[in-house]
Amino acid sequence: MPASTSTKTVKSIKPVRAAPGKRVAPLTGDAFGPPPLLEGEDPAAYDALLKGVRESVEPEGFIEDMWVRDVVDITWDILRARHIKASIINLARPIALSEMLEPQLRYDTSKLVNRWGADDASARKEVLQLLASTGRNLDDVNARAFALRLDVMERLDRIIAQAEARRNQTLREIERRRDTLARRLRERVSAIQDGEFKVVADGALAGPEHAP
Repeated sequence: MPASTSTKTVKSIKPVRAAPGKRVAPLTGDAFGPPPLLEGEDPAAYDALLKGVRESVEPEGFIEDMWVRDVVDITWDILRARHIKASIINLARPIALSEMLEPQLRYDTSKLVNRWGADDASARKEVLQLLASTGRNLDDVNARAFALRLDVMERLDRIIAQAEARRNQTLREIERRRDTLARRLRERVSAIQDGEFKVVADGALAGPEHAP
C-alpha cells in the first residue's frame, strides 16, 4: 500500500504594519498614562511628535508601542531642557547688561535695563549705543549671561546627553528585537520548507511503482 502522507497546518506569523501611505493609528486607552506635559506646554506639539515617531518606526505590537512612547517622552524632555537653557540665558541677560554698563556709566542702570528688558524701543536704542561706544554688542551680553549661569548650563547639558543616550538605546532595542524576530521567522520558514520537502520526497518514494 502506498505510504500515507500527512500535512500540518502552520499558523503564519505576520507583523502588524501599516500599509504604504496609510497613517498609523495613535495609541488608544490609558495603558501608558497621560502625556508628561507641564502647564503651558503645547499638547498639539506633543501629539505631532508622537505621530511623527510612530509613522517613522511603525511599531509592531505592545512592546514596541511602549518603546515608542519612551522615545517620544525622552525626546520631549530633551526639547524641554533646551528651551529651559534659552530661558535661563534670557533671564540672566538683564543682570549681565547691568554689570557691563554700570562701570561705564557710574550710576544705577536698573531703570534703563528694565525698560530694555520690556522691549522699550528707545531703551534698546540707547543700550546699543552705549555698548557700541565701548566696542561691544548684544553678543557680548549673551556671552556674559551664559558665563553667569555656566554651572546650570553644564548640568542641563549632562541631562540632555544622558537623555539622548537613553533614547538611542531604546531605538537600538527596537532594532535588535526586529532582527531577532526576523531571524526566528527565517528559521521557522526554513524548518517548514525542509519538512515539506521531506514529506514530498517520502511520498514520491512510496508511489505506485514501489507498492507491493
